[in-house]
Amino acid sequence: MLLDLERFSLGPPEWDLTVPAVYRNVGWYDDAEYAAFTDAYGLDVTGWEGFTTLAAIRELRMTAWLAARTGREPRLIGEAQRRIASLRDPTAPRRWTPGT
Repeated sequence: MLLDLERFSLGPPEWDLTVPAVYRNVGWYDDAEYAAFTDAYGLDVTGWEGFTTLAAIRELRMTAWLAARTGREPRLIGEAQRRIASLRDPTAPRRWTPGT
């Protein structure tokens, strides 16, 4: 049974594979978890030439989504500011917390 078509699409797998790589970059997955994922899937997208661009898009989307919630959830302001600062400085460490 198919319940939700909100995220249903056909496209390049690199778009979806970028998500776990970005999660590792921001500290949500550790290196071992990411290695287990890439071993199981059979591809590490971080070696692909377009990865940097897709990762930047994903990080911007993650930041914009969180920032949009700060009006009704002020506790997220610090995290939104941290993410924005790290996006402005690509050399800054990415140690984000999930917006839960």
